[in-house]
Amino acid sequence: MPHAEHHDQHNPPAGTAAPGPPAAAGNGAASKAGQEFWDDFYQARPNIWSGRVNPVLAEETAGLASGSALDLGCGEGADAIWLAQHGWRVTAIDVSAIALERAARHAQAAGASDRITWVCADLSSWTPPERYDLVSAHYLHSPEPAGYALLQAAAAAVAVNGTLLAVGHHPDDVLPGSGPPGLWTPDQLEANLTLPPDRWRIDVRESRRRPPGESTGTSGRHSAGHRDADSPPDLPAGDPGAGHSNAASHRTDSILRATRLR
Repeated sequence: MPHAEHHDQHNPPAGTAAPGPPAAAGNGAASKAGQEFWDDFYQARPNIWSGRVNPVLAEETAGLASGSALDLGCGEGADAIWLAQHGWRVTAIDVSAIALERAARHAQAAGASDRITWVCADLSSWTPPERYDLVSAHYLHSPEPAGYALLQAAAAAVAVNGTLLAVGHHPDDVLPGSGPPGLWTPDQLEANLTLPPDRWRIDVRESRRRPPGESTGTSGRHSAGHRDADSPPDLPAGDPGAGHSNAASHRTDSILRATRLR
């Protein structure tokens, strides 16, 4: 199950969802197994992630006018809350009801809950009901072709003049066979998204080192001073994200930011 904190929605007005866990959307045994896995993962500790925004999100959206945003794989909600605090109306989706319940509490404490709608759904079966001014997809790594398909769907959810921001672990950071499945370079992602140049402008295509002391665990969440401790165990057999390893911390991000022209 692709998942990230950030770096996992439907279309009620922002802020109408209660702080409690939303009902899950998805289909079949795979969705149920993925949700159970991630619920168990979050249940194991009171807080999994740092609660800070992913640095690339803050950097790459600094010059954008706020509007509607879609946060794919929102985890405990740090990115969604940061976006809401900076004027965005956010739809934040994750497969784990436990993570979303936690995220909603954090948003309420931060005074941002009226600008965020939380949706519990499996990204592999969820269809965005509208297009958004910003679609943020951080560390959504899955075996191919599922991984690129998720990011193609993310691109399709971007409104005209809107922004796609895709961030992932760079494959050069890990030994072969370790780390999350489906790692990509910025060039590889651009090639597989096949964004027509008459409809898209590539604004950033970059491999970027994180500042000293900042890394992400192999699950894709931003951590500062927490290496593999924040990484989940292997995913259940048959899950699209199966193959996650706890073998490495990631210090280089693959970044693709693009604007939809029409």
